[in-house]
Amino acid sequence: MAGRYLKDHEYVRDKDIYVIEASIPYEAPESIVHIPFTERISFANENDIVRDILLLRNYEDVICGKVCDTVGNPISGAHVEGQRGVHWQRQETVTGDDGIYCLDQHWYEVIIATAPGHAPQERFPEDDGAINFYLELPGLISGHVRDIHGAGLGSVPVEIVSESSDYMRNTLTDEDGHYLVDDLPADDHYTVIAYADHEEPRSESRRRTGDEVNFVFGQLPDGMSGIVTDLEGHRPPEGVRVIGTVFEEAGDECVMKTEANISGEFDLTDLSPDVGYHLRLTAYGSDMPVSAQWHAEPHGFKDRADAETCLPGTVVTFRLDGLWDGK
Repeated sequence: MAGRYLKDHEYVRDKDIYVIEASIPYEAPESIVHIPFTERISFANENDIVRDILLLRNYEDVICGKVCDTVGNPISGAHVEGQRGVHWQRQETVTGDDGIYCLDQHWYEVIIATAPGHAPQERFPEDDGAINFYLELPGLISGHVRDIHGAGLGSVPVEIVSESSDYMRNTLTDEDGHYLVDDLPADDHYTVIAYADHEEPRSESRRRTGDEVNFVFGQLPDGMSGIVTDLEGHRPPEGVRVIGTVFEEAGDECVMKTEANISGEFDLTDLSPDVGYHLRLTAYGSDMPVSAQWHAEPHGFKDRADAETCLPGTVVTFRLDGLWDGK
């Protein structure tokens, strides 16, 4: 027996949280008593949302549910584990072809579902009901590789390396300098490395699926370019301005200013090739704990005494110490 339902969310307010509930009518015979279905859901992304409602038979001391991807397709072979207590008593199972699982105890404090290539998800049982999971699909990382004049560089090797395992993917840029690597596990951080002929490799770390990672090769002798990110490698979000001020290493006066573009990239020209510089970036419109920081490794610092010298003819990766949203 099957049924269909449809809720037009034309009048549903974005960013609110709603609850979907379904249950067998009270007048149903006891022989077909089922566990009520309950799930919290958000329409914040303004996309249509598919949610299958699974009413499972109510067996005592059993937790059942379904593991799907975010589109609603069942995931076969997903690993589901119930855990409880300081010593983490556990029970494990895997989903069948229909994505359904059952654990034969009902005292778990947390249930975790994992599947290859998907982000893991935790659920915390509260009341009786099916515990369903919707795991994030694999993602992609893309970007472009250009020279200092903005021309795309073709056939540049790009390497994407997991920061938690031996997983690695390789690709080449197309004739316009673009690259894309998809089917990346969504539950990981990556280092992206580009290799151009006769140049030092460029790299970006702590990147996530969905990020755009761009590289610029070549540098004028009197110029300096770079990108600015937060501590996790994210470029400035919409509404955040990043202003750079440049000081000679031995001077106290600002000799130049610049502003990062919407991709977090900045360029400096007309620098003295034989002089070292200190670079300070200030983020406006963010919740960064320290808005003004001096460039250094592995991240920016509040005090100029910790600043590292930047030389013309180089590319600078300025990683601010903090997150754009302050969390």
